[in-house]
Amino acid sequence: MRKAAVLVMSVVFAATPLFAQVKSAVNPRATQAQGVDAQIVSVDSSKHTLTIRGDKANTTLPVEGKALSSLSNLRPGEAVKLAYRNDGKGQHVAVTEITAAAMAPTTMARK
Repeated sequence: MRKAAVLVMSVVFAATPLFAQVKSAVNPRATQAQGVDAQIVSVDSSKHTLTIRGDKANTTLPVEGKALSSLSNLRPGEAVKLAYRNDGKGQHVAVTEITAAAMAPTTMARK
């Protein structure tokens, strides 16, 4: 009887990984949005946050990673290009990279 119990337990333990669902540590929807144009409203270097102008309301986001080194150089009104870390629902969670926005070409008026 003891041999049968050991045999059953061995089969159960051996088969467990086949039926277990292992969740990935990386959420496939938690991605980075690259190259989003934004205008700076305010910068709080001590709290590591950045407020940007939105269509309906301003948005304040935490800044992390490589973007922290750029935070002290930003000024209100400045146009920038941001990369975000998104959550599993596609919502912006934090700013991860800040670069200067490309200047639009200007046209000179002819007389």
